[in-house]
Amino acid sequence: LRDMGFRIAIDDFGTGYSNLHYLQQLPLDALKIDKSFVDIIGKEGVNLTVIESIIDLGRALKLDIVAEGIETRAQLQYLRARSVKYGQGYYISRPLELDAFIRFYEACRDGGAMDGLLDQQDGQAGDGDAMGLTGTQG
Repeated sequence: LRDMGFRIAIDDFGTGYSNLHYLQQLPLDALKIDKSFVDIIGKEGVNLTVIESIIDLGRALKLDIVAEGIETRAQLQYLRARSVKYGQGYYISRPLELDAFIRFYEACRDGGAMDGLLDQQDGQAGDGDAMGLTGTQG
């Protein structure tokens, strides 16, 4: 699959059937943090040790990290502060038709579309999904 240009990720890491054994056995490119871990970011009195450990583990294994289910400004800020490069969720965008997605992708690739996300109010969607959190597609 890699020879055909596909990248391989473990989805929903930390839940269900994903486990540490896969990290050693599979030729991975990315680790996707499950939405259940992203959901607790920004809530008072919660322990963020697990999500911080997943981010650290992904970095140690030289994997790209993708955060699922980003729905608030606080979540986006937290992930950007920890150099998580990729994310998806309603704060970034609701699902898009193909033409709208292509326009958003091109704007992200050029570095502009993601810059305004931190200026939005919580609950307002941007115009894309599963894009780079740093303002550029990398």
